[in-house]
Amino acid sequence: MKRKNIGAILALGCIFLVGFLLGIYTQKEVPEQAEQAEQAVLDPESVVIIDLDKFLRKAPTPAEIAELVRQHREFKVIPAVTVVPNAPENEQRCPEPSSQIYCKVASNYGHNDGFHGEIASNGQVYNQWSMVCAHKYYPYGTMLELHNPEKGYSCWVEVVDRGPYHAGRQIDLSTLAAKVLGVEKQGVAPILMRIVRRGAPMYFTVQLRASDSVGADFQRLGERLSQKVSFPLYVEKYLPRGATTFKHRLVAGRFAQKKQAERARRQLRRADRRCRGALICECQSGTTEVIQIFGYRLAEK
Repeated sequence: MKRKNIGAILALGCIFLVGFLLGIYTQKEVPEQAEQAEQAVLDPESVVIIDLDKFLRKAPTPAEIAELVRQHREFKVIPAVTVVPNAPENEQRCPEPSSQIYCKVASNYGHNDGFHGEIASNGQVYNQWSMVCAHKYYPYGTMLELHNPEKGYSCWVEVVDRGPYHAGRQIDLSTLAAKVLGVEKQGVAPILMRIVRRGAPMYFTVQLRASDSVGADFQRLGERLSQKVSFPLYVEKYLPRGATTFKHRLVAGRFAQKKQAERARRQLRRADRRCRGALICECQSGTTEVIQIFGYRLAEK
């Protein structure tokens, strides 16, 4: 009996000893796991950029950027901002200025491509040594704050042109802006972007005729088409890109999206064969002056 009691006591002692050792090990592991879990959480008041090397090897799509953010591999935190890794930006729409930070992929142009000194989409001469950029649909005059999370450099640029036209890229930087951000040698790099000021709204219209003065053909075609289509036709005075003198043109409609203007152009072509050469033009509010409206009263948006 004594031997059995001694064996039981030893067994219980071993159990308590194992439990004590496991408790010490667990106490060491729990803080480490908690710290890792805390780091893995995406703080809504921070920006997380992951796998910068992978960004540089290829031009990621917005979906790939969002996936990298979810993976939480390597990250840098910039406090007091809100991250939008895959921002739901509608076609031809520019978000309101705010503290939101958008993850974008930027390239640069103007250096050794012959575009320096040419006319940009906003009608001004493009200078690669100015702090400007190209965006696919942000209004001209929009001011953007850019930040390179890898090197910590920041700058402000103004949208003056359209582009880039390569898949997976959202912003084309001038040579100077790329040098300031430290990405001129990389070609393509991930950046953080915040909209500081939004330019005047952009719209699309269908140009039917253009001339130095308003001729009789403007009047006949405008009056005829105003009875067949459901959008206004009007004569406006405008300054052609790169020109110094104003001209006049007969245009139809003001549309927020290009696909709406394309539908209007098809309708005009079916209504009159003289509209087969109609062009779709991107314009900015405040840059043209309406002279005459056919059949409708134009509602400015």
